[in-house]
Amino acid sequence: MTDKKEKKKGNLNRSKRKKLMLLIPTGIMILVLSLYPTLRGIYLGFTNYRVGRPIEFNGVDNYVGIYNSGYLGIIFKNIGLMLLISVITIYVISLALALLLNSEIPLRGLWRALLIIPWAVPPIAKISMWKAIFNPVCGYLNAYLLKFHLIDQAVNWTTDINFAKYTVITVFVWGCVPFTALSLLATLQQVPTDIHEAAVLDGANSVKYFRYIVLPYLNQTTAITMSLVVVWIMNDFSSQYLLTKGGPGSATLTPMVEAYRQGFTYGNFGFASAYGNTMIVCVSVLIFIYIKSMNARDKGVN
Repeated sequence: MTDKKEKKKGNLNRSKRKKLMLLIPTGIMILVLSLYPTLRGIYLGFTNYRVGRPIEFNGVDNYVGIYNSGYLGIIFKNIGLMLLISVITIYVISLALALLLNSEIPLRGLWRALLIIPWAVPPIAKISMWKAIFNPVCGYLNAYLLKFHLIDQAVNWTTDINFAKYTVITVFVWGCVPFTALSLLATLQQVPTDIHEAAVLDGANSVKYFRYIVLPYLNQTTAITMSLVVVWIMNDFSSQYLLTKGGPGSATLTPMVEAYRQGFTYGNFGFASAYGNTMIVCVSVLIFIYIKSMNARDKGVN
């Protein structure tokens, strides 16, 4: 009996070793492609690294330079406004679409499939499409607005300081709505039908049912999806750079665009890495606040 147990234990140990051996290549890939570049970037943020020059440690000089440059306040003002408008707009549109697609409408499956398209389009194709729409000379948007006499002359949506920021926000919203809408829809479909039937029997109208049952049921999904949206927007580079390059002036300048500009325009990779490190800290703080709030909420529920 003891021999059988020992044999079984030995087989389990061999099975665990095989599984660990299979995980080693994945672990190496993560270290090489993810962890090492991150740690390297953090290190370079504390150096004066420039192309063609030796790397020298300079402490917090890069961060002092960022603070003294005057761009930091502009960047956080830009990203703050973009986040505020984008998150509210994305949530409202996504919730409306989720409620609509959860109802009995014709071709509901087709509409759900079409909703995925903006999320699945590659960034370059997406930006090319939007540049065609916003083109001041032959763009579709100006053409229709002029046709219906909603504007007197063509607007340059990406270089006009009054419109550039909202142009970028429009692209953010278009790209993020599919994910958030489908996430909310998936949660809506998990609401037990007996809850709805009980609410109807108790005399709850559609507004009360939505306010007291549907919205609380969506709270956790909303928190998760909106947190992801915030991180995506803060880390976005392609939309902003390809549309406006941070301009006009610094109207749409964000940390990622400024980091790219410092690194690949001026060759100051130490300064660029410092911007990246600043974003790592900001995103980490947001994630920490989110986790703490979710833990507090779970404790309150329990």
